[in-house]
Amino acid sequence: MSSGEEDRPEGNDRPQGGWKKRRLQGACDGCRRKKVKCDSGTMPDGQCTNCRSFGATCTHDEPPKKRGPKSHYVTKLEHRILELEKQLKTHQESPETSSLGSPPQDVPDLSSDTSSDKDQDLSFINLMDSISKLSLHNIDGRYFGPASNLSLAHHAFEKLRGPEEIPGYSYKKEHWKNWSNHVWEAETEIKPKILIFPPPDLLVSLISLYFMHFHVYIPLFHQPSFRQSVAAGLHHRDVRFGHVVLLVCAIASRASDDPRVFLDDQLDEHSSGWKYYVQVNALPRGHFDRPNIHDLQHCCLSAEYLMGTSSPQSSWTLIGLGIRYAIEMGVHRHRPGPPNAESELRKRAFWTLILMDRHLGFYHGRPSAIQHEDFDLEYPIACDDEYWDTFQQPEEKPCTIDYFICHLKLCHIMSLGLRTLYTIRRPKDMNALHVLTQLDSMLNAWFSSIPQHLVWDSHRQTTVFFDQSAVLHSIWYNVQIQIHRPFILPLGTEISSQSIAITRSASRSCARVLDAQRERGRLKMFGFASQMSAFTAGIVLALAIFSHNKTGWKTDTEQADFDKCINILRATAKRWVISGRLIDILQTLHTEVLKASAPAPPLLAGMDEIGVALSGGHPTSYHDEAQAFYAQTNMFPLTHKVFWTPEGYSYPIEDVPMDFQSTDPALGLTSPLKPGEANVWQNMPMGFNYSDWGTFVDNMAAGGP
Repeated sequence: MSSGEEDRPEGNDRPQGGWKKRRLQGACDGCRRKKVKCDSGTMPDGQCTNCRSFGATCTHDEPPKKRGPKSHYVTKLEHRILELEKQLKTHQESPETSSLGSPPQDVPDLSSDTSSDKDQDLSFINLMDSISKLSLHNIDGRYFGPASNLSLAHHAFEKLRGPEEIPGYSYKKEHWKNWSNHVWEAETEIKPKILIFPPPDLLVSLISLYFMHFHVYIPLFHQPSFRQSVAAGLHHRDVRFGHVVLLVCAIASRASDDPRVFLDDQLDEHSSGWKYYVQVNALPRGHFDRPNIHDLQHCCLSAEYLMGTSSPQSSWTLIGLGIRYAIEMGVHRHRPGPPNAESELRKRAFWTLILMDRHLGFYHGRPSAIQHEDFDLEYPIACDDEYWDTFQQPEEKPCTIDYFICHLKLCHIMSLGLRTLYTIRRPKDMNALHVLTQLDSMLNAWFSSIPQHLVWDSHRQTTVFFDQSAVLHSIWYNVQIQIHRPFILPLGTEISSQSIAITRSASRSCARVLDAQRERGRLKMFGFASQMSAFTAGIVLALAIFSHNKTGWKTDTEQADFDKCINILRATAKRWVISGRLIDILQTLHTEVLKASAPAPPLLAGMDEIGVALSGGHPTSYHDEAQAFYAQTNMFPLTHKVFWTPEGYSYPIEDVPMDFQSTDPALGLTSPLKPGEANVWQNMPMGFNYSDWGTFVDNMAAGGP
């Protein structure tokens, strides 16, 4: 008698329609683990068909697991509660926030960051787990988002069978050949090749130089683990890690004076590290291989090295590839749970890719490979490498990772500026001046949030924090210049005058910060971002010299700061190819400035006509349009409120002046615009294309601004 019959009441009264078939309970341990149907309850000896087929013992020793809420759902609720408590505390401490207005409806709210949406979709974790049970080499461990067909199939099975019975091995595989790679496809696999590493003493030296000079800016690794892996010889057994080690050596060679880092047949310092890079210029993976953390690190390091070669723009493509790999691995998504070494390394790799992508896109005038609304990964934990056992930084010790997080937040502002002010298809209802107001607010809020150990101090004794502070502030000034460049036109308005004054002041400040770093001899490991900052500052200062000469004003201060930009780039020209090119452009521009800027009376009446003639417009139309625009927005001059807070920021609500004057008196350099000075700015290229700047210089040589 079956268990179903034993449970029936005594008697022969059969209900109409027959007895209700009851679901069998008590699946055996093996079927429960595999989540397949079990018939042990109907078999005479209690042995289910599955166990009988595989010759396994059918046991019922493991207690059934109680179904409850998913762990990630509980974690999500905990995070939500903590976030609400923080918001409540913030509002209690800042009662004035309730009186602040919201951004105009016709302006995209730059503060809205989809990463602040706490209703996170964590179903991708279950989907990736389910896929991994299918033993599919092609898609195992890869990320598929909620819009994917696999996600649709996963939810369909979950609806029909229940979340605890998602199929793992129970597909009918009529097309079993289609569930694995074909033999001929294995030919795409990369055959390991012999890698030639530096001699042991040089290898140790280069690794030390890397962590001393480069890791402080881009903390891609966990230093103790990396050193331990190299000491254990992992780079000889794991080809992907071997590639990473050689790339570390290539980058560190730019900070080494050992002649062995140059090519054997020449001592050209531009060849430093090339013998290591050329061995690993291609990723050691086939088309069908799954990417791993070493592939992400490979893309980051390759791009970093290429930035100093004759083709720095090639790094942009590599960064895009790395971001694609990261998405395929699901690294871009937030995962609940306590931190561990693997999760932190993945976060550091992904955010390094984002940082480089934002800088390269900004300097080349190209869109980002991924937008902020497409990922929800949190920032790396502000914890130095030596405290990874608990991931708790001592409160009394400043953290070097604070720089990286501050830099990432600045990159977010940089990305927003590129997407809004320099976008190709700007929304018709977008008010660019209100966007500028929000970007200004973000820059000021970011500046106010800098940790004390990263606030600019030219006399700071701690070398690592001095260098990090110099890089942060130089980039901050560069972003100021870039977001105000589009507002230099139309000329003759309060807006253009303020924008020109801000860009000129930021350029002088940027030059002085980087020059302080040069005087300490800290520019051998010069980064691409700082190079571009010095180049931008030099261009603005050269144009300031030109406009001052045209109006008869002294140019001694601008000339001194321009010379600083040249010296900054010259200090790195022996190791960075791009530095020499930038110097040539600046010096050519400066030569043409001196030729074309013969002194004239300060209030020369024809200056406005010269500027209008070069732009092909009419004085009255420019003036009327600008004045009408200014009257409508009533934006300059003003002191405005930071009326919103970007995700991850916690700044006090305060008045922020629009002139960006620094707290350091030596760097607060704003000054009123001289009469007629604005005309030179109108034809300045809005990108870093060398041919555009060549045309601009040629026009100046022909006698025009």
